[in-house]
Amino acid sequence: MKFLVTGDLHLPTYYKEFYESLNNINEKIDFVILCGDIIDNKEHIYIKKLYYLLTSKFGNIKIFSTFGNNEASFLLNGEKDKDFYRKEYNFINWLDYEYYDLGEYYLLGFEGFSERTWKMINIENIKEYYSKKLENIFNNLNKKIIVFSHYGLSRDTVLGDPAPEWSLYSKYIENIIRKYSDKIIYGFHGHAHHSKNYKTKINNTEIYNVAFPLHKKPLIFEI
Repeated sequence: MKFLVTGDLHLPTYYKEFYESLNNINEKIDFVILCGDIIDNKEHIYIKKLYYLLTSKFGNIKIFSTFGNNEASFLLNGEKDKDFYRKEYNFINWLDYEYYDLGEYYLLGFEGFSERTWKMINIENIKEYYSKKLENIFNNLNKKIIVFSHYGLSRDTVLGDPAPEWSLYSKYIENIIRKYSDKIIYGFHGHAHHSKNYKTKINNTEIYNVAFPLHKKPLIFEI
């Protein structure tokens, strides 16, 4: 299976560049992974435009996404933000600390977190809560896993970005990837638009920063 991975499209900001990058792809793609920040702030109407772009190019293809800080940080139409996206844009498989069975593999998506956001500082034991949630999932899955998040999965793949390191990734998540690296074949993330390195390895797991501003194109992988 071949799949396309990207993140941080911040539509409409990179709409034209993303459209042009799709025209350069001539391979059969089986599914798409979006690592959050599909849109800028409340520009959620562009999710439909993205869907039309992808289905026009690849046909009736499965699209998976997690929530980035731009999707998850705002209330829309008086509803909880994530519930709104699941309801309004149900043609996307939203994975938020959830997994999907691909047959030979599991696909696990989650927003992730950084070290020092308001939420991480002010909500007691929240890092431990999310870390335990991930560990419970990993303990229960019995096949190889592809992981994707919005926030960084490793320090190596966010370094060099001008944003503060504490805002880009969490060592809690990196340690979990390390602990379960025998199960995780790939880990994808975005959020760091200008990191110096876009790939690294944590034990047996290949980690990639797939932020669109970094590559100016989506990346393609095969399993």
